Amino acid sequence: MPYLGLGACSAGSTGAGVGEAYGLNSSAGKLYLNDQRVQQNAAAIDTITGDLLRDPQTGMHKGMESVAQQVYLALRTLRGSSVVKNLGFAFKFKVISETTAQKVRDAVNEALNDLVLRRLIAIERVDVERVKVTAISILVVWKNLTNGETNTTRFTPNG
Repeated sequence: MPYLGLGACSAGSTGAGVGEAYGLNSSAGKLYLNDQRVQQNAAAIDTITGDLLRDPQTGMHKGMESVAQQVYLALRTLRGSSVVKNLGFAFKFKVISETTAQKVRDAVNEALNDLVLRRLIAIERVDVERVKVTAISILVVWKNLTNGETNTTRFTPNG
């Protein structure tokens, strides 16, 4: 064990005694673990409530992949409501028409454009499905270019 400066020799050759500073490597701690107990690099977000998820046994935040978190935030944040100017989804509708699906695809591409330009993701498919007379469901299939995983994000705008 290294000599710790404080307490080992309070009036030593340096102001805090003899020894060396002792610190923990920040990458050594398992800050975020997913459900399979694999270390992740971002806090997991509940896609329904928007709350950060915690492990019920330990109370520690659960983890998710940071690129997946960025995709979630880009699609769930209303454009213009964040400090980040280009973050968010900017599509609201009152009437579903023949052009709604294309407008939604354009809005998804715009919301995820920054992640695409930074080569973090590639959008593979955007499906728009009418679920009610006044509601649509959007399915975005995207590839995480940092680890090669293909992911699916489903959401409903305006709600």
